[in-house]
Amino acid sequence: MTARKKKVEPKEAVQVLPVAGIKPYVAKKGEKYMNKKQQEHFRKVLLAWRKELEEEITRTVHQMRDEPENPPDPNDRASQETDMSLELRSRDRERKLIKKIDEAIARLDEGEYGYCEECGVEIGIERLEARPTAEMCIEDARRNPRKADGLNAPFLQRTHLRFPTLLIRHAANVRPDGSAPDDAARRVAH
Repeated sequence: MTARKKKVEPKEAVQVLPVAGIKPYVAKKGEKYMNKKQQEHFRKVLLAWRKELEEEITRTVHQMRDEPENPPDPNDRASQETDMSLELRSRDRERKLIKKIDEAIARLDEGEYGYCEECGVEIGIERLEARPTAEMCIEDARRNPRKADGLNAPFLQRTHLRFPTLLIRHAANVRPDGSAPDDAARRVAH
């Protein structure tokens, strides 16, 4: 007697959403792109995401007010300053993201949301679900990574923008003080 195998159902793809609690929009076959329902869905996503970010900023401000200013231990003080620096850097990124969300909402109001700013092609529901502030289709974003917020930009290209002298020194094999290592030192190092 042979054992029967159970039918295995395909697993659903796990989706990462910018806003918890809002399910992704599932377009129906033959449905017009960026119709009223889709526009309402993305407006809801953008506004909820903006609200979450603003709450985080408010929480950080309250936390900064509530913490003691100078812990007596220098290590505690250094740790607190490092934590606050990282927190403020995160909030600055979120402030910039809020600006992008506001721009996306303005595009929704103008009827331009969901269409590539470069070529006018539909960006696509799936891409907008993954990145609601997307301004370009994936093809144009890959062709012009700097304009598309670094999407698929090579690490060195992004690093070069922030640390050009570091890359120049590395490429020329020059020390930070400007001197070149001598051949004897180079042979010993390798």
